[in-house]
Amino acid sequence: MDAEGWTRELGRPGSVRELGGVRVSAVRCPALSLTGGSAGPYHLALLLAGELVLDQEGRSARACLGDLVLLDGGRPFRLAFTAPRNTVVTAHLPVVPGDPRQCVARTLSGREGLGALVAGLLTGLARDATPYRSAEERRLGVAVLELSGALLDSGHSEPVPEPLLPRVQAYVLQHLGDGRLTPDDVAAAHHISQGGR
Repeated sequence: MDAEGWTRELGRPGSVRELGGVRVSAVRCPALSLTGGSAGPYHLALLLAGELVLDQEGRSARACLGDLVLLDGGRPFRLAFTAPRNTVVTAHLPVVPGDPRQCVARTLSGREGLGALVAGLLTGLARDATPYRSAEERRLGVAVLELSGALLDSGHSEPVPEPLLPRVQAYVLQHLGDGRLTPDDVAAAHHISQGGR
């Protein structure tokens, strides 16, 4: 589903911003259900009121106030807005980082960290009626794309483990008074072999 189809299907557009290759739209809609998935961009939806449920790629994501969820308009999906009144701001993105199938139908918080930055930017753009020059619109589109990409990339990647040496040093310092501490104990506590054995 393309960005225009998305806005038309949901009904009552509040605003639409064209930002180069990125579109940001805000709509209000009653409870409704949509299916699709033959063509179109990715839709990163921020829920400002109501609730939505997205089924795609064998997963089901439920989003409430302040949550974000990614829908792939080019793959089969079922989307249901379940509250009597729903408000959603959507960034229609031409691309997402990495493997998009890892990102779709996963609920991401828009209340903290990168999610809060993305939510603030999308909400601000949806409410802002300032007429920007073409170059400014393109730069805003790049900002939406980059921040959304960072959020989506962080939303499905594993946390980077703390480097091993500082953890081993902290463990040894913590157990220094234990006269029974051996190199084997330190190795076992960190799931490594002692001395390459």
